[in-house]
Amino acid sequence: MMQLFTITTSVDSRRAAEQLCEMFQAEGDKWSQGRNNDLSFRFGYGHGRVYVTCVCSGASIPAARTVKGLKSKAAEIITEHIMRDKEPILLRRLLAKYYSLHKHEDAPQIVELAVQILDGLTYYEVHMRGRERRIAEIYSVFLDSLTSFGTVDVDGWLTFRMPVYEDELKDALDLAMDEYLLDKQYEEFIGLLKYFVQFQDARMPLIHLKHVEGMEFQLLDDQMLPLGPLPQDDGISVKMADLELQMEDAVVSSLISLSPARIMIHTQEPELRMIATIQEIFGERAQLCLD
Repeated sequence: MMQLFTITTSVDSRRAAEQLCEMFQAEGDKWSQGRNNDLSFRFGYGHGRVYVTCVCSGASIPAARTVKGLKSKAAEIITEHIMRDKEPILLRRLLAKYYSLHKHEDAPQIVELAVQILDGLTYYEVHMRGRERRIAEIYSVFLDSLTSFGTVDVDGWLTFRMPVYEDELKDALDLAMDEYLLDKQYEEFIGLLKYFVQFQDARMPLIHLKHVEGMEFQLLDDQMLPLGPLPQDDGISVKMADLELQMEDAVVSSLISLSPARIMIHTQEPELRMIATIQEIFGERAQLCLD
């Protein structure tokens, strides 16, 4: 019996080990049915580690093209294993190492946001098409290692041979933490404004808030006539340290100062954050009118 290559990796559960072995087994079944009955994968599991060995039980040496194809498929499976199982674990470790938040209730949310950033699902242009690129890079590294070495330890390669990959995870986690902290600060700030508004007496029966385009809004009275500018000493500053609502602050400040009993929001884009902010602050007093 000839061992063609061996792959070892750690897993965080027996189910993860079973999923990985099932992927290799399915690939082994394809090869045994369609090409060579002497080729198969053998598995071991213990102490949180999976061992996968590709063996040839026949007397003849398999063709080089066959071995290359097997290693290519194995590299694909390793890549999927890393993306699905390893990345969240690595991100949690980095979260514990640099932020001491691995046991925090919001840790899963932070890790998920970091994965979204890595996958290019956010507005950070540096990570656009990040998932496809990462898959290609990981696949290339492990195909080369399978070609050059008879045994590949996935954890060892990730730790000692792929520092750029860990740096990329850390960069994404830093961005996720920035987003997380800003969101928390934003939520606290909106909560304070909401609490303030609850105790305000209404000064006007109705204000129409007309969404013109983009982030441009217009304040209208109950007769749909434009409201004049507020006196400078009649407004509230909707800002706090390290947090600006930018275009939102002027509109929200005006609405809080005018303190209408009802706000009718006219828009064709109800999903805008600006509108969600106003609805969050004013509650039932803010109503949508989808013009």
